[in-house]
Amino acid sequence: MKDFRRPFWYASAVSALLLFAWIRAGIGDLDSPEIVASLYDMGQMHPPGHPSYMAAASLDLWLPFGTHAFRIAFFSFLCLVLTAGVVAEIVWSLRQGEKREELCWSA
Repeated sequence: MKDFRRPFWYASAVSALLLFAWIRAGIGDLDSPEIVASLYDMGQMHPPGHPSYMAAASLDLWLPFGTHAFRIAFFSFLCLVLTAGVVAEIVWSLRQGEKREELCWSA
């Protein structure tokens, strides 16, 4: 069994604190209005459309709090926090000299 992975939790916590301070509660600029509208009615965005993001983010529209734009921003927030933790874990494992096979299974 693997030991408690501190780099994952530290990086996730720090990124969560930093990102939560700047999370948007409403619709922003650039593609934000188009993304919110296409997720709300399950339509298509302009190409490439990001189909995996659209499918996963549409599940967050079922959350019982906030506006549609906030729910989508919250989904992106969770994805960024988890990504920061995974990247920190990979970098830590590479610095510790773990075997590549073990690293692939931990990620």
